[in-house]
Amino acid sequence: MNINLRAKSRIIKQKIKAEQEKTNPTQIKGKNICITGKLSTYSRFDITTTLKLLGANIQHNVTAATDILVWARPYKTTTKVTAAQKHKTTILKEDEFHELLQQSK
Repeated sequence: MNINLRAKSRIIKQKIKAEQEKTNPTQIKGKNICITGKLSTYSRFDITTTLKLLGANIQHNVTAATDILVWARPYKTTTKVTAAQKHKTTILKEDEFHELLQQSK
């Protein structure tokens, strides 16, 4: 009987996690993410590898399909930032993006 309770508990936890992934806007999985500028805490290779492992799609240019633009240097406006503003893409500074990564792991 103890095994049955563990199995039921595991199934319930899996269902809750699946539901949270559907409703949690901070999830990275399935998001189209573009990065502009040189990040201070991550190399470009490390961050793109991490994002891919978390299920994100890496974009090299901002389009209407871009969900998040990571803005490494908020004091410098780039063409990617201008495009993100035009498309009403979520723009995150590096520290905000770091928080999002922590929530998604």
